[in-house]
Amino acid sequence: MEYSDGRFDVEDIGEGLTVCEIKEVFISFSQIREIVARTLLDGVGFGLAVTRKLRDANGARISVRSIKAVGSIFSVYVPVVAVPYWVSRKFGSSA
Repeated sequence: MEYSDGRFDVEDIGEGLTVCEIKEVFISFSQIREIVARTLLDGVGFGLAVTRKLRDANGARISVRSIKAVGSIFSVYVPVVAVPYWVSRKFGSSA
């Protein structure tokens, strides 16, 4: 079977993150205080922790590109199995 990665990106045009802050944002209920203090968008610090757990459970990968004071791009790569044409025809899949 052939494998490839499906990818989706989430772009945040906020404050950007340092290398140390990137490690912290994947911890449950973690928030970067400096950023939270300057915004009205106080989250609970759970979204990226859940993303990390889903990554671990499914063999996915996450990459983060960030520039302080510019923003961040979080990319999630999910393993995808290419389904042969005959399988999709036999089982009615639109793959």
